[in-house]
Amino acid sequence: MLKKKFNVILAFAIINILFNQLTIYSQDTTKLSNLINIALEKNYQIRIIKNEQLKSQNNNTIGNAGFLPTLDANFGQEYDQINSNQELYSGDVRSTPNANNNATNASINLNWTIFDGFQMFAQKSKFADFEQLGAVNTRYYIEQTVSDLAKAYYQLINEINKLETFNQSKIISYDRYKLEEKKMQIGSANLFQLQQAQLDYLNDSSIVIQQSNLVNQLQIQLNQVINQKIESQIIPENSIMLLNLAKYDSLKNNTFKYNSNLNMTQIQELIATSNIRIQESRFYPEVSLVGGYSFLNQNNSSGLLKTNKTYGFNYGFNIRFNLFNGTKDRIQLQNLKIDQQSAQLQTQQTQQTIEAGLYTNFITYQSMMEEYHLQEENIRIAQSNMDLAQRQYELGEINGFDFRQTQLIYIQAETKLLDLRYLLKSLEINILQISGTLLNNLL
Repeated sequence: MLKKKFNVILAFAIINILFNQLTIYSQDTTKLSNLINIALEKNYQIRIIKNEQLKSQNNNTIGNAGFLPTLDANFGQEYDQINSNQELYSGDVRSTPNANNNATNASINLNWTIFDGFQMFAQKSKFADFEQLGAVNTRYYIEQTVSDLAKAYYQLINEINKLETFNQSKIISYDRYKLEEKKMQIGSANLFQLQQAQLDYLNDSSIVIQQSNLVNQLQIQLNQVINQKIESQIIPENSIMLLNLAKYDSLKNNTFKYNSNLNMTQIQELIATSNIRIQESRFYPEVSLVGGYSFLNQNNSSGLLKTNKTYGFNYGFNIRFNLFNGTKDRIQLQNLKIDQQSAQLQTQQTQQTIEAGLYTNFITYQSMMEEYHLQEENIRIAQSNMDLAQRQYELGEINGFDFRQTQLIYIQAETKLLDLRYLLKSLEINILQISGTLLNNLL
């Protein structure tokens, strides 16, 4: 009775596995480029960084740099109620209780700085550098997101392929169990062999469950990156395609041109130079043109003037020049020059770091590619041994223990080949990201 129940469970498990596989392959596959486009549109961090980039674009105007004049308008209305008592030298006394006075004034004033020691030009250059820095910073976060997304996508492919390998091993273990059961019935096997086959099958079943859970977790992670419903099903392509990477010298040249980290430090150098130019402008005079129009209308109930109305234009220029402020400007200039030297050193350090990272990833990629080709030969031998062991086991030429060892060796070889392929792809992504060509290759 227990055997029949176990057989029903085994049959149901196999049918369930086959049904799930057919369901997966009947659905449309999702390409990496599609996921990247979704992430670029919906990822929260990228959207925040793009907003910061828009702010730096908004700041980069000639008005914000100080090239344009300022124009101010003023309007005022005043009312007074006063009591006055005046005694003149002639002896006359003038008394005005509750006198009502009012005045209306309006003006418009123009102030235009036409020379500030070239500060406005340096400020405009600085705003342009910040706009460029915002664009590079956005590209950096996009590249990082795409890199994480691509690695997670290819890991999902790798783990699904491993799941298929474990499923195949599970089916082989099931067939072995059924064969041992038949042998038991005809008396050519013992209980130990039958139970060992059963244990191996249950162990393979447990591995399949664990691997299925890992696949589900990876799908959840992908959905989080692209800001999609957590329960959404992502069906990736069924294999990992490796690229033909460019030669090292070409990758190195691209790195020095397009690497986001290096570009940002180079822009920081330019900003440090602009800060020096802005500070140097304080040693020059500032010249401004001023002009305006004013209007005043005053009505009095007491006093010498009953009404007073004035209006007209005014214009001129101002020159301002600081003669001494305790050498604060000179000290600040010295500190900014030190900041510029630090920015140059930071660029050199960043260049050295990324060059070392590129070379490390490249030589690791080359050595791992050699190992991958050896493993391809290894898997062909392991597959041949597996086929041979299966025939020998069915003919009774080897026992279940020897067959199981051959099966485990084949699984180990297959999973190692899959893992090496994924690691090679991850190294490709690292190399492309460092060289600044990741987006061009994946989009």
